[in-house]
Amino acid sequence: MKKIIHILHIGFLAMFLLSICSFAVEIDKYYTSRSDDGIYKLASPLPYLMLAGVATKAIIDGNSTKAGVVAWKAADAAITGAVAEKILAYSIGRKRPNQTESSSEWFSFDGSDSFPSGHVTVVTAIVTPYILNYKDEYPAIWMLAALPIFEAIGRVKAKKHWTTDTLAGMALGVASGYLANNRDTPLILEIIPLEQSKGIYMGIRYKF
Repeated sequence: MKKIIHILHIGFLAMFLLSICSFAVEIDKYYTSRSDDGIYKLASPLPYLMLAGVATKAIIDGNSTKAGVVAWKAADAAITGAVAEKILAYSIGRKRPNQTESSSEWFSFDGSDSFPSGHVTVVTAIVTPYILNYKDEYPAIWMLAALPIFEAIGRVKAKKHWTTDTLAGMALGVASGYLANNRDTPLILEIIPLEQSKGIYMGIRYKF
């Protein structure tokens, strides 16, 4: 039953994003005022900085604290989301705005990887477990939802992505974060031998 509820949640999210997709396509066509000046220059390094932060917290605290567990979930979501994004991006082959003036050039298969946005996927994937775990205790945690929006605007302004790329990145990031949050053990540790993965998951603070 729990898995069915998870699938329904993801399905409703997908339906919502599809319902606004036609509006986003029009933005793809007409939103031409693009630049990455000022604060939006931070959009490029943001996902790497966030991933480094949660990975460090996860390795130090491990599963000995709630903050450590959530950090593991966030890191797991970011990495699995990034892998899924790369598979999708090279399978779909959409050209970026800095490669063409048309938002309709799909399936190019020449290395084009605009859809979905990897940066937005990672940022969204990281904040999702934090919101899910702290929303009742600290309602202000919902402010983290501004980070994916900021990242999406920055990527569009830099002509790295179309608006629909960033919306798809948000959807993929939410799905990755939601699924990672409901796993007992981070998926990224399942590829590591059992004894080493247990040691890593316990964290440096626990061991010393």
